[in-house]
Amino acid sequence: MPVRRVEFVPGSVGWVLWGLVPFATLGIGAAVPFVRIALATRRWRDAAAAALYGTGSLVLLLAPDSDRSPGFTATDLLVLALIPVATGHALWALRRLRRGWTLAGSPNHRLVREAQQRQVRRAEARSLLLTQPDVARDLRIGRPDLPGRFDDGGLVDVNAVSAEVLVTSLGWNPAEAEGVVRARARLGRFSGPQELAAFGDLPPARVDDAGEFLVFGRACPPSTAAAEAMADERCT
Repeated sequence: MPVRRVEFVPGSVGWVLWGLVPFATLGIGAAVPFVRIALATRRWRDAAAAALYGTGSLVLLLAPDSDRSPGFTATDLLVLALIPVATGHALWALRRLRRGWTLAGSPNHRLVREAQQRQVRRAEARSLLLTQPDVARDLRIGRPDLPGRFDDGGLVDVNAVSAEVLVTSLGWNPAEAEGVVRARARLGRFSGPQELAAFGDLPPARVDDAGEFLVFGRACPPSTAAAEAMADERCT
């Protein structure tokens, strides 16, 4: 059963007021803003902060009201430390929450994290293509049309895949994809995005939009099923 996320994104003044609760209550309410933040973010770190400041507030409440001795007592030191630390931390955390940085439980946050992870996987795959091209070829990087377990983040080797893959993976229309395949057959391979745009009859903007996913491997494109089965042996 999905957990219902509590919406809490305070306004430009509201987040400051929430952040000042520890100061206004002389540390007694230090945990209040963090409890509210934890309900919104569902993050264990925010819950831990609420528990920590709550413990400090409880210590203040239960501190014995004994005759004061000269100098600062342990309770005085706790108050002096708790008020500025909790207030500053709360203001910082609420400012991040208002900017949408910490809504870890939201669907958008998960989508962002997944996109970031795909970017990392693409960078790792590109590094393999540059430094260990034979390994990259064995892993079939940039070949969504071939079976393989290596996750390259959605890279597409323009020098190897068919027009159909260009359509399904990059969103190009069939005419654009066929034009690229015909140009590739004439040239042998594209050296980079500039050649792709120039000889593939693609607007530069189209190439730029797909640039995050394009790789230009050394492997030649297979023209038949038999050639595809032998591609790793024939192409370098």
